[in-house]
Amino acid sequence: MRGVTTDTQTWLAARDYLRARSDDFFLRLTRARETFDAEAIHDLRVSSRRLREGITLFSHCFRKRQFSPISKELKSLTSMLGAIRNTDEALLFFMPLAREGGTETAAAVMNVVAVLQETRGEEQRKLKRELKKIDPGALLGRIDEICSNPRIFNPSANNLFQPVADFLLESVSVRESALLELLPEALVEENIAAQHRLRIAVKRFRYRLEFLAPLARDDYKGVYGTVKEYQDVLGQMHDLDVFSGLSGDMTRAGGGADLVQKIIRERRRALFADFARLQGTHPLDELGNRVRGLL
Repeated sequence: MRGVTTDTQTWLAARDYLRARSDDFFLRLTRARETFDAEAIHDLRVSSRRLREGITLFSHCFRKRQFSPISKELKSLTSMLGAIRNTDEALLFFMPLAREGGTETAAAVMNVVAVLQETRGEEQRKLKRELKKIDPGALLGRIDEICSNPRIFNPSANNLFQPVADFLLESVSVRESALLELLPEALVEENIAAQHRLRIAVKRFRYRLEFLAPLARDDYKGVYGTVKEYQDVLGQMHDLDVFSGLSGDMTRAGGGADLVQKIIRERRRALFADFARLQGTHPLDELGNRVRGLL
């Protein structure tokens, strides 16, 4: 990425961005295939999302049908990696609860944990099979070949020769608009659906913001840190909503759900307070101006 500046034409920068993203994915995929530990799986999931965002952002610079099968493969992989991550988070939440309640609660919690562990094993076996099917070198070669043949005379794209800084700011503004539309409803504590949609919008905003990193001024870390804080707190709230549904299995298994639901409500209330406090100190509706000030 050293060759990309704010004035680099978008179609030229697209090649460097996508090659950098694909190189990172290659390394993460290779490590995950070799070690298969939790950290490697998490890193691969993030890398796959970053590569997918790059393809979404710059696909107009290339022949779309060439990237289409790669995008589908990456989406499928990301979904599997996400499922394992969700199961791991659920295990981290439920396992300590067996020590916080009585005998009935502990027994019910361990029933849920047993189901989660079985699910985790099935997901891991499936992922191992799928990772074996992927040839990292071949995938890297396919992406590199596409990047070597840009469609610079694409009649439907009028921004190929635009300075990449301008193109990126415009693309980040699209993500910003989605945030601002969702924010008012998400600030109502009971509106779980809006908070879930905002979580996704913040995540997408973050992945697009990352393309500014090589070009931005020193305040980039501060802006990025704020976005990451929002994503973390909204992500933890969503996790608790998922765990609340899982605790229904405890009721069907013979009880013990009341204590778990109480813990979930208390933790979620505290997280929503953190979300509201964050909106007060670093408003989401001011992020756009902060981003535009980076270049």
